[in-house]
Amino acid sequence: MLQNIIVVIIMLVALGYTFRSVLRSLKSKKSSKCDGCSGCELKNTINKPYHHSNC
Repeated sequence: MLQNIIVVIIMLVALGYTFRSVLRSLKSKKSSKCDGCSGCELKNTINKPYHHSNC
């Protein structure tokens, strides 16, 4: 009997964790991998204004 209660508790915790993870992944869809980034060389290069040398 005690083993069944422990198994049910473990399964409820696992289901709760899975449900929470799925909700978080659905809520936090970002448009870019760099959103919220404090800055790196790749982001700085991408955000540099593009100047044509032939203009």
